Amino acid sequence: SIYTFIRKQGYDGSYSLVKQYCRKTRQEKQKKATIRVSYSPGLAGQVDWKEDMTLVSRQGEIFRFNIFLYVLCYSRKKFITLTFERSQDTLFSCLDDAFHHTGGVPEEIWFDNMRTVVNQPKSQYTDVQYHPRLYEFSKDAGFQPIACRPYRPQTKGMVEALARTMDRLRVYNHEFEGTIELLHIVNALCAELNAEVSQATGARPDDLWDETEKEHLHPLPEHLLAPYFEDQITRVVSKEAMVQFRQCKYSVDPRYIGKTVDIELSDTED
Repeated sequence: SIYTFIRKQGYDGSYSLVKQYCRKTRQEKQKKATIRVSYSPGLAGQVDWKEDMTLVSRQGEIFRFNIFLYVLCYSRKKFITLTFERSQDTLFSCLDDAFHHTGGVPEEIWFDNMRTVVNQPKSQYTDVQYHPRLYEFSKDAGFQPIACRPYRPQTKGMVEALARTMDRLRVYNHEFEGTIELLHIVNALCAELNAEVSQATGARPDDLWDETEKEHLHPLPEHLLAPYFEDQITRVVSKEAMVQFRQCKYSVDPRYIGKTVDIELSDTED
């Protein structure tokens, strides 16, 4: 269409020359649009999921799970945890755990356009519409949610890079006993990642967080977040006669398959 238009304006060159020029111009504009951003301490965090991972235990049991991913943009301090689903309640619980793990709340958190966060993503004609409950949670927690532009993974490149490191878990295929050991493996990986020197900063995330970023995070307003977490805990029993609570699955009597059961918390580890 460009070639046809400029021919009418008197251009007498070849079509291939126009095509080469347009390709070069497009590449230059794309490079200019991707700008590396520097973050100040306590400014931002990024959130995503590593979805639908599969590992097999020593007994041959198949575990399908997700990894919640959270990273502070300045120090690269990370928090990861295992979940079996990605509901909004699970997102809130994981965020709360991340805030405790990192000692506070950043000013803003960048999310993918997940349905638990965004009702309508930003487009050329409309602004982003956040899920009302997520928006209320963000106000009570003290951070501003920011939805990344669709098909622009560069805007949350730190958490995208963190997602790729989850492939380290694949070496544990057939090397763990069950859910509890798998959860310990994920927690150990989190500690390892925070102790490794970051290529971007030249420092360990734990050190940079402890020396600089920790004091810039907002205190966690636990009294405001308490209503978001369950007082009466109920679960529907799956076809496998299992219920999920927090990061673990528990077996129950098969008579309760398909029914809703109450969960009582115990002070003992059993």
